[in-house]
Amino acid sequence: MMQVSAADGVGLAVRLAPGGDYNTEFLEFEGIVEDSGTIREEVHTNFGNSFDMESYNELCKLSNAEHKHLFCD
Repeated sequence: MMQVSAADGVGLAVRLAPGGDYNTEFLEFEGIVEDSGTIREEVHTNFGNSFDMESYNELCKLSNAEHKHLFCD
């Protein structure tokens, strides 16, 4: 289990998949919600040790709101 902070600063736990490489400071997890504070990892992406999480959070908000049509069909 890994304790992480989401892009919006909310803390949560990730139940890690076996054999993952988690040697970077910034990771993106995709997974299945187990409860309100835990997800089970399906896949992850390493974003390295230098990543602008604030800008990424703004992009996430835009892609799920007024500009959703630019990201999804």
